[in-house]
Amino acid sequence: MKKSIAGRSLFAGVASAALLCGGAWAQDQAAPADVQVAQADAGRQADDSEVITVTSERRAQNLQDVPASVTAFTTKIRDVTGIITPQQQLNFTPGVFYNPAFDRVTIRGIGRVTTQIGTDAGVAVYQDGFYVASPTNIGGSTLGTQRVEVLRGPQGTLYGRNSIGGALNAISRRPTDEVEADARISVNNYGGVTLETRVAGPIADWVSGSLRVGAVEQEEGYYKNFSNSKDEGGPESSWNVDAQLKFKFDDNFDAWIRYTTLDSTTHPRNSVGITAYGVPNRGTGVPYVFYGLPADGNPGVEDHRMFRTDRRSTATYDNYHMVIGEAVYHADGFDVKYTGGYRTYDYLLSLDGNATDNVDFQFPYDCGILVTGVENEDCDAVTPGIQRYYRTVHNDIIQDQTDDREGFSHELNITSTGDGPFQYILGAYYFEEDQSQRFSIISVDEPGNSIVNGGGANPDNTTTGHAGVAGHQGLIYEYHTLLTTKSSAIYGQLDYQFTPELKATVGLRYSYDKKEGYEDNIFIAWLVAGFPGAPTFGIPPTLFDYTVGICPSASDPASGVMDPERLDPAYACPVYRNMDDSWDAVTGTAGIEWTPNDDTLVYGKYSRGFKAGGFNLGTMLADPTVGEETVDAWEVGWKQTVDERLMFNAAAFFYQYHDQQVPVAEVQSDAATGQQIQVSVLTNLSEVENYGLEVEATWEPIDNLRFMANYSYLHAEIIKASLYADVADPLALQPEAQPVGAVVANTQQQSVVGNTPPGSPEHKFSINGSYTYESNIGDFIASATWTYRSHSFQTMFNTKQHLVEGGSLVDLRLTWNDKDSGLSIIGSVNNVFDAEVMTGFFTDSPARLSFQSLFLEPPRQFFLEVRYSY
Repeated sequence: MKKSIAGRSLFAGVASAALLCGGAWAQDQAAPADVQVAQADAGRQADDSEVITVTSERRAQNLQDVPASVTAFTTKIRDVTGIITPQQQLNFTPGVFYNPAFDRVTIRGIGRVTTQIGTDAGVAVYQDGFYVASPTNIGGSTLGTQRVEVLRGPQGTLYGRNSIGGALNAISRRPTDEVEADARISVNNYGGVTLETRVAGPIADWVSGSLRVGAVEQEEGYYKNFSNSKDEGGPESSWNVDAQLKFKFDDNFDAWIRYTTLDSTTHPRNSVGITAYGVPNRGTGVPYVFYGLPADGNPGVEDHRMFRTDRRSTATYDNYHMVIGEAVYHADGFDVKYTGGYRTYDYLLSLDGNATDNVDFQFPYDCGILVTGVENEDCDAVTPGIQRYYRTVHNDIIQDQTDDREGFSHELNITSTGDGPFQYILGAYYFEEDQSQRFSIISVDEPGNSIVNGGGANPDNTTTGHAGVAGHQGLIYEYHTLLTTKSSAIYGQLDYQFTPELKATVGLRYSYDKKEGYEDNIFIAWLVAGFPGAPTFGIPPTLFDYTVGICPSASDPASGVMDPERLDPAYACPVYRNMDDSWDAVTGTAGIEWTPNDDTLVYGKYSRGFKAGGFNLGTMLADPTVGEETVDAWEVGWKQTVDERLMFNAAAFFYQYHDQQVPVAEVQSDAATGQQIQVSVLTNLSEVENYGLEVEATWEPIDNLRFMANYSYLHAEIIKASLYADVADPLALQPEAQPVGAVVANTQQQSVVGNTPPGSPEHKFSINGSYTYESNIGDFIASATWTYRSHSFQTMFNTKQHLVEGGSLVDLRLTWNDKDSGLSIIGSVNNVFDAEVMTGFFTDSPARLSFQSLFLEPPRQFFLEVRYSY
């Protein structure tokens, strides 16, 4: 819309002042998925054409002309359908599975199945071409996000940053040459209020800008606390800012820069325990956190939206700053483009460490254990003359995790722009990131000076870098990890048009990844007198420093990874160490495409994908490294347009997936004390085979009526792998288990060959229908969306203990637009039938009574939104 000179000058003054003061408002939050739920936004149509333009091949192309599997969510699509959040977008995309609880996404069975900082995501996530890793970054509202592209399949050449499964790219709305102003307010049935405004337009003849401000306040949550009114899952207090400048210096040189900052406090939860608490056996080393609670004390057994804790979960983002910039020089026949970015933030997640409202309890030693000087319950009925000793366990436990990051990247490419049959893209890329992660469990009232080490005083190891107990009162467990990642690459892709109908493509990329890691660790156990290998204590026999029990042997360090000289003589093992390793690979693609007419595209291609290896940081394993992943992928596709009313795209693929990185929970025992702990170990599955079919269609049978539908079939199977033990079923007693060999140390190894790897649902189906009714009082747009996903598994053990059941969701949306005034009113309902649709399922070890946790999609939500566009 054209505006007056006065309006243009007003915007220039406001935007310039805001930028000079350093303020800017953000549109994307790297926050847990439930932060995004209340931000179901839909604004003025920024792209009214029916042609969807994408940049998945690093060129602006019609979606139907791209020889690859790409799903695009434009501003118009998201506004009309209400497919806004990352979960909604990925639910609607064929071949994709997303678990927001762990922020894990897989595409065609390939992705990330662990959040260890020593490893990378298998699906790369970008904002405006800048690598940001987390799928939550695609959830910005349509006021700030122009388009989201989901690229399926390994991006062997152009998107090489560990995009072995695919890539997600969120493209922001850029400043405009005409003045625009938008304001929005949205409310929901959980007391949430979202405010958002944006102004954009020219500042001078050669520069335009935009400024966007947003804030969210919500107190009620999707999960109710049985113990108090402190809801979780949804409550939020945040603000965000985004500012952009676009420069047109002359016909040959233009540039763009974006600054984002945010501050966010949420109270996240998307899971609930569904097992009765019960009572564990007495005499175990660590008193079970649910001890003393009645078996029927867990409200989550009956109501899967209810939990009981005395501490509220809290997640905060502080010091979040992101800068992304582009500069393009348009030469005769080619463009030279630079893309760079910088991002830093501090993240803290604090949880109730015992997952209950049980603060203190009396933990009994078994009868028959001799404890001198104790007058307590008589055990004559069991062992005459022996008393039972009770110890007060302070069960007010805090579990904290910090994740601080700082990283930047640079990319330079040269892209041909001529009309000849030969086209090319050449580029170089560099990425570097520093990350610090600390995880701790603290018993609030436990005195730190009561901790002993093998009968002696626990040393203060702060001089060697180890977090000594003396400075951490009540510390039960802690690890601290550091990781520096450096990734560089050079790439080139060539296209040759043999005939008007036939074109071939070849591409190569060389990638080099180097990682430097550090970890230290401490573990404290409740010691029961008489515990095997432990000294006999008088009163009070309290805590035992078990760090030695989780340290690997220093005599056989992993070559090139551990620093064997970094030992603490008090433990005779490396309680802290440095790591250093690197991986490189040549990947690429080769394909051919046939376009017999303007409405048909048939293609076939081969791609080689690569994801660097990494470290299993924080668990002090004897060999903490995990090897690289590779995939050989073949795909054939067909894209068809019929009478401009039907677009039909289909793709079939076959993958040979080598050395998939998967986590396995292991129980490690200390020979001296007999104490056991559960640790997560990363391992490589030798070979996985994936194949499937995906179909997408858009059909407009009559004017103003449109349907979008897609279906995907995926067969993912482990072909070759070692034997592993399932910590949730250590004796392989589940009917679906595949035991091999004899039971050793109360553990039964299993075969996983023939099983489905994590995050690989066999079927997905989605459909959306929308109808626009035009009237004298405005346009009414009704939209309905249905998504379905079949079951999958949380781990590579395909038993009921790890089954993520399938389910379906229905969303409805009604929009009224008055084009003359720029006013819109939107009402929507997500999860209309309040279905309990699982996104994950976790079963703990029998030592913790096989406690099970259920991860769910958000419940039914109502939204009402008012927008005004000028």
